[in-house]
Amino acid sequence: MTKRRNAVIDEECKRIRAENLKLSSDLAAQRQLLEKESLQRMNYEHQAQALIEECKLIASSNNVKLDKYKYQDTTEENRAIFRQGLLEAIAEIRKLYDEDTSKFRSEMESWYSKQVIEIRTSSRHAADASNTKEKVKQLRTQLTEMRTNLANLEGRNHILEKLIQDLNYQIDDESRVTMAHLSEKDDEIRAVRAQCQAITVELEKLIVEKVNLDAEISKYRQLLEGEENRTHGRVISTASHSFGGGAQSSVHVRSSAMHRVTAANRMEGQRSAQGNVSILDVASDGSSITIENTSVSHDEMIGEWRLRSFGGGRDVSFNFPRGFVLTPKSKVTVYARGKGVYAPPHSLVFEAEDSFATGGDVHTYLYNDENQVRT
Repeated sequence: MTKRRNAVIDEECKRIRAENLKLSSDLAAQRQLLEKESLQRMNYEHQAQALIEECKLIASSNNVKLDKYKYQDTTEENRAIFRQGLLEAIAEIRKLYDEDTSKFRSEMESWYSKQVIEIRTSSRHAADASNTKEKVKQLRTQLTEMRTNLANLEGRNHILEKLIQDLNYQIDDESRVTMAHLSEKDDEIRAVRAQCQAITVELEKLIVEKVNLDAEISKYRQLLEGEENRTHGRVISTASHSFGGGAQSSVHVRSSAMHRVTAANRMEGQRSAQGNVSILDVASDGSSITIENTSVSHDEMIGEWRLRSFGGGRDVSFNFPRGFVLTPKSKVTVYARGKGVYAPPHSLVFEAEDSFATGGDVHTYLYNDENQVRT
């Protein structure tokens, strides 16, 4: 009976020893696996730290670029370059972040799943279940820390994206303000230019009127002086009369001279003309010739028309510039060189001659572009 019990105990001891040996072997394998996984964990920690440092460098580089772009000129071209660079930087950061996050997440999930499977498989045969649970707890803690770090990185990335969005809004606001200021300045410049143009046109009109008045005054003065010379003998003959009679004679002389000036002007205005364009005035000293459009509603195209003045052994011709237009009830004075100012469409200067034909037998004609006499 005792021998049988001893035999049973011996067999049980052998079984227990064999089981202990197997458990020791499994424990050694688990320790090796733990060391291997610890090394992998350290590698993952280094990789995560490297990713964090890389994100910091990228964020710092982007901040430097943002500061650089912020103080650059806000023209449309620079804003487009800045916006394009900003979008590229954001896309690059997002791409790197997504790649690293996806890679890290898949590696961690694969590693964690593998560890869980191995632990579940080995836990069936391991005697030290508490150590295995502690390892699992540590792994879960590490995984939680990794997830926390990942959440922090996502938060920082969100903050950077928000900052970039705020900077874009600020740039858009500054662009709108700048464009509004530029529009106001353009309106002011256009208004000033319009005023300058109006002043220039008015000045040209005043200059032309002054020149015409000076020419007309000179013509009247010459006619009056000639009239006074012709009536000088009659004035002397009537000097013996009373003072009242002398005054009446002087008034009569002035009145007669004015009538002669009016008659001369009337004769000039009655020169023959075919159409609305006529020769209004020919200066006796050959300094100028005035052309008039008598129409009240039609423009006259006198571009390339020829103005001819001949007499006294001279024949002078002036061609109007191509495309020259004479508006209704307007006139243009053609001056010889040095006799007037160039202020089209009111006055032109004939640089080729210092005067038109002069003398008692002067004739003046205006030919159209088909060489037909118009006036």
